[in-house]
Amino acid sequence: MADAYHDRGAAYLNLGDHARAIRDYDRALQLDPNNVVAYLDRGLTYEELGKQSRAIGDFDQALRLEPDNSSAYLYRGFAYHSLGEFARAIADYGAALRHDPGLALGYKARAEAYGNIGDHARSIADYDEALKLDPEDANVYNERAWELYLLGRNAAALEDVERSLSLDSGNVNAIDTRAHLLTALGRPEEALVGFERAVQVGAEEFVRLYQEALAKHGYYHGAVDGVYGPEVRAALVACLEAGCRLSE
Repeated sequence: MADAYHDRGAAYLNLGDHARAIRDYDRALQLDPNNVVAYLDRGLTYEELGKQSRAIGDFDQALRLEPDNSSAYLYRGFAYHSLGEFARAIADYGAALRHDPGLALGYKARAEAYGNIGDHARSIADYDEALKLDPEDANVYNERAWELYLLGRNAAALEDVERSLSLDSGNVNAIDTRAHLLTALGRPEEALVGFERAVQVGAEEFVRLYQEALAKHGYYHGAVDGVYGPEVRAALVACLEAGCRLSE
């Protein structure tokens, strides 16, 4: 019966019904308090709801029952990451990788956390490991490209982002990264084409990002409304011609 409640909880979660999923996971754990999978899945459900503290409690319990469970370390790392506790997240990702060295997602997550604390060299090293395990991951090529860009290694970064776009030509984050790199390489006309392509694909979200960045640099003084009009375009052109780093 514990398995039946767990499985129904998983089905509710797939339907987006978090409340019923949690009730079924609760019942499964009442019947079988040592059900590690139920703790993990309930923790992930809490994580999706933004209840990171409860999620961490469930992952802690899973680790008390199975101290070498790589998934529990990984998921707890995600929760700490969401809370901005990057040192704890990095420690958990490291533990997950010690128990499962083939966990590409662990390297990717730790690389992102290292990037968040400004340790770009370690971030790049982890993206290298992730790509050894999954050499066709377009997102990782783009993310490594961004870290290289932040270190000023623009030529190497451009190679990575071109690889990313060869794998996924519609990846708006890679389109945006490429535009930043073209600016850094002194190619403003091509960069403008790239930024406008990102606006076309990413719509209001990317317009707002650019409006906020241009305002920060003093080139734009209008509303941050997600509308790509003549004033925004003129500000973007002026910024690119000056060689400003639109985003860091």
